[in-house]
Amino acid sequence: GFVTEIYHVDGEGKDAGVVYCEMQAVENEARNMAYLTMRKLLYPGKCGYGSETGGVMADIRTLTPDKIRDYHREYYRPDNFSIV
Repeated sequence: GFVTEIYHVDGEGKDAGVVYCEMQAVENEARNMAYLTMRKLLYPGKCGYGSETGGVMADIRTLTPDKIRDYHREYYRPDNFSIV
């Protein structure tokens, strides 16, 4: 197994964490946000094509270890994968 630090608030009160910082870089570019908006319009609902694979900052801030474990338990299963 491995451990990935998703999100934390550093000693200066700033948002930090590996995944959070990566998604912050994505959300700070207008073209990425325009592309995400277009995908959400084309693929509404729970369709994976309309989602940001790394998550969005607002959602990342509210994650708990239990939410992450539940997500992985539900979606990261041998019967829920495909080869592209």
